[in-house]
Amino acid sequence: MKKTSIIILFFALFAFFSGNPNVLAWSTDTHRVLTEIALSNTSLHTDRGDYIKKCLGFDEGIREELKWKNHNYPVIEWLKEGADKEDTFPQDINHFYNPLKDAQDWGEAGLNDWILVTPPYLLPLLGLSPLSSILWAHLDGAEAPWDDTATVSFNDWSWATVRGYYYTALTASTEEQRQEYFARTFRGLGHQMHLLQDKAVPDHVRNSAHVIGYKNNAKDPAFENWAHKELAYIQDIAQNPHMPRVHMNRAIGPIHHALNNELVRFDVTPAVQLFDTDTYDGTNPSASLAIGLAEYANANFFSDHTIFAAENHSPGHRHYFPYPRAADTSLHTLSERETNYVEKIGGGELIDHFVKATYHTVDTKGYPVFKRTFYLDGNCYANYARLLVPRAVGYSAALLDYFFRGRMDFKDILVRRGEGAGINGIRVGVRNSTLPVADGQTVEPMAGGQLDLVCRYFDPALEQYMSRTIENVYEVYHSDDAINKDYVTIDVSWDEPIPFEARQVSFMLVYPGHLSYEYDNAVIGARVPDTVPSRIAYHVASGSWPHGQDEIFIVLPDGTDPRRISPGDSPNPWYYVPAWSRDGRRVAFEVETCESAVSGACPADDYRRRVGIRDLQGELFAIDAIVEVANAPDGFCAEEWARTMHTPSFSPDGDRLAAINQHGPFISALAVIDLAGGGPWRWINDHDFWWRKDLRNPSLQVSPPAWSPVRDEIVYQIHTEPHPVTGVMTAYRNLYRINADGSENIRLTDDPYHNAYPSWSSDGEWILFVSDRDIQGVWDIWMMDRHGANARKVYDCRPGGCLRPSFSPDNRRIAFLYEDDILALDLLSGDPPIVVVSAGNDRFNLAPLWSPALETPRAVLHSPPEPIAPGQTAILRWESEHADAAEIGQGIGEVAAAGSMVVTPTQTTTYTLTVHGLGGRATADTTVSVLIP
Repeated sequence: MKKTSIIILFFALFAFFSGNPNVLAWSTDTHRVLTEIALSNTSLHTDRGDYIKKCLGFDEGIREELKWKNHNYPVIEWLKEGADKEDTFPQDINHFYNPLKDAQDWGEAGLNDWILVTPPYLLPLLGLSPLSSILWAHLDGAEAPWDDTATVSFNDWSWATVRGYYYTALTASTEEQRQEYFARTFRGLGHQMHLLQDKAVPDHVRNSAHVIGYKNNAKDPAFENWAHKELAYIQDIAQNPHMPRVHMNRAIGPIHHALNNELVRFDVTPAVQLFDTDTYDGTNPSASLAIGLAEYANANFFSDHTIFAAENHSPGHRHYFPYPRAADTSLHTLSERETNYVEKIGGGELIDHFVKATYHTVDTKGYPVFKRTFYLDGNCYANYARLLVPRAVGYSAALLDYFFRGRMDFKDILVRRGEGAGINGIRVGVRNSTLPVADGQTVEPMAGGQLDLVCRYFDPALEQYMSRTIENVYEVYHSDDAINKDYVTIDVSWDEPIPFEARQVSFMLVYPGHLSYEYDNAVIGARVPDTVPSRIAYHVASGSWPHGQDEIFIVLPDGTDPRRISPGDSPNPWYYVPAWSRDGRRVAFEVETCESAVSGACPADDYRRRVGIRDLQGELFAIDAIVEVANAPDGFCAEEWARTMHTPSFSPDGDRLAAINQHGPFISALAVIDLAGGGPWRWINDHDFWWRKDLRNPSLQVSPPAWSPVRDEIVYQIHTEPHPVTGVMTAYRNLYRINADGSENIRLTDDPYHNAYPSWSSDGEWILFVSDRDIQGVWDIWMMDRHGANARKVYDCRPGGCLRPSFSPDNRRIAFLYEDDILALDLLSGDPPIVVVSAGNDRFNLAPLWSPALETPRAVLHSPPEPIAPGQTAILRWESEHADAAEIGQGIGEVAAAGSMVVTPTQTTTYTLTVHGLGGRATADTTVSVLIP
């Protein structure tokens, strides 16, 4: 007996190791094709959301290279590597799953067939103990009770293990660790996708072991080998994926299963519903996309060993399956000696070449139902593949999307700076925006976990990437937490600043925890955006005064969607020097008029320079220039002073404006107006305070005042003033900070250089300005704190020199004028500045000023959940917020901001809604699945 067991063991091992392991499921080449096409249909792909780039910070997207174990593969290759390497001995016996088992019996749903000559009771002698694919996908080492001598090891690529890899990658302390664990993550997801793709092979859902790649007594290869030989056909039909309509709206685990005489716990994720929704019970076959892939394949297709299994076997037999059944085919129409294809005409999916019939044969097994031999040939396989392959792609794409489904929205982003202008904190509003998985939900709720903040940057001094993780910056206790309903503010500071010279600085919030029905080990990684919804206002001048055009425009920071907000009636009046209100809803600017300009001159009585305000949702109006001056001397003519009021700036609350009141070329003062009261303009302090102080230089250039966004402080430049000792008029262009009530006039710069064009950071702690203090002969961009300390150069502007710098709302970027171009520079990336608006031959740009944060547009697009046939119609419905224009791609064009329409796609089509608003653009996708017969 002992000798017999050894012989059986020897031949069984020989059969396993001598067989081609690639025929145990789709070939490795087929898996690679299916995985690559599946990836292209997920939000990770550049054409469908570019999640990897936008949320994870991979500059090259799916082509980003990750190094691990001396391999430097891009993301897409690591996925394909996992899909390839999952088919290795002995874990490939865990790739089977019988969906007729109820959820509580999923532990018994694995392979229970003879493998060649080896009965199941001998498998443990081979070190093999088959698990169902669902359990194998979730066999985490943390739950495995056995030691290294056990006959079953845990899965290095289980769902929980891969989630752990993902969290480690997101919070890695070194670049090497980050790349390794991202590589592990994507390879692990390739393994998971492989297990699901195998459910589109009928053998794998109908308990049909098939080690050898060719069928017994037939010249035709098995389904997987046929697919390998017809890879071009597989690749072609895979391009039209059938996306599932499976809703992950219920808890599944845990499931307990006995292994090695010990009870093992499997924490099963809702993603297993892509395998099995537990809907098909053997009585209700369906072709719906709302059921699991295993359910669909089991109920609608034969494997080579289970042809007409319902008629050939009794319930309880390992190859008994109630569907497909003969009554749902055209078998009864065949004559006795006819060799033809049997069609499947009911019982779920309809298939032309369902099974091939041979001539009349002798019934050798004693079953009186059939007197024929049936088999599957290449035509059958082509029909099977046409239906199964698109689902294999669509379902494995859905698995990948489910893994990366977590989303967070951000607003009110603010980078804080400390000593040496290094980064020492960040404030951000964040909310959970993970799409709902069940009716009645507004989001898939975070239900227990924490947010960690990860700061990553490249330190040029150390020549290496650095990373620091600040754990538990926000704790989520339950599904009713505020973060699931609205934005919560996270304000984090740290002691050791990130150096000002650091480059490629990024921030990410990482949530490990409980996400709706995925318990405990869900992970969301969300990169804090490098940009915020905003615009840059500027004025455009073309030609020469008084015949040129001077208009105010606002443009997105990437240079797109320029919009003129001045009336467009130049050359008279002219519009200059825009200024934003703190809420981003209004823009103030100069309005210059001259009723009788002739040959470049304007009579004094006709000349006016007033302030206008444009409500971006309404009209333009001008403010009457009436001036009151305290302690004015005799002969002071308020009417003459009222002719010129320019370079406005809004107070933090938007109720007041500050501007420069000008009389003649060299005499000026700061004035403030209460907008609610309609005037008059009142000088800050009295006549004596401003006497002999000039806020303009002799060439009539002007440095606008800037009101702090958070305090009643105004920073301004004085070009010429009496020397405090000698009384001699001195022109050095120094910056001052004064309270709006005239108190605390503090000199911020005190040096023999030119300092001008101040503007504030969004938190009111830093001031940008230009200066020639490094004695290079040009104006560079500098910054200092609000007290005039911590001054440092921000950008070297040689050879052309810079003017008018301003911070973006998040304090991350600056806009400025370089010669006649408007540039934007990311202070945290290290990238060179980009051109936002370029000058032309007869055009130059002036006075760029970055807006506060604006409202982000939102787009929603829906389509029917069920697939349609070619020629049928589907209804698209959409809505938007904070948008003033909308369009749908795929040839549809402009549409209203909300509405519906009927479409008739001839193949599976993804429609994209793009909406535009002041805060930028937003997109939404929906896919209409077309099942091509």
